[in-house]
Amino acid sequence: MNYKQIISACEASAHLVSMVPVERVVEFGYSIGLNSDTSVLDFCCGYGEMLNLWNEAFGINVVGIDIHEPFIVEGKTRVRGDRINLIAGDIFAYSDSKRYDVVVCTELSAGLFEDFASGIAFIEKHLKQGG
Repeated sequence: MNYKQIISACEASAHLVSMVPVERVVEFGYSIGLNSDTSVLDFCCGYGEMLNLWNEAFGINVVGIDIHEPFIVEGKTRVRGDRINLIAGDIFAYSDSKRYDVVVCTELSAGLFEDFASGIAFIEKHLKQGG
């Protein structure tokens, strides 16, 4: 599926819980060099729609976590590929020895963390060296 097809397929989706236009999500993936070897961890993933977009465009391996279980349940019905794992749970309780190429938290400035620096420190714990 090419870039324009991905955008067209997702523009009408109410499942991208973001103020960022769909085309910017895909463009951002291109700009950071996502590809089929990239592993992504997404904290506060919502329905996982950004992960679906990136998986379709780049073939990434992803884990998405959100505390709102109905988002995860709905997201699992929308997963388009076997490289996406959505988990209902508290991001602060998530424990995994794996380190990821990219770690995303779109809610970084939404009051989840004491301050921006502590949010970045939390994310860095899950990031590969050089990620």
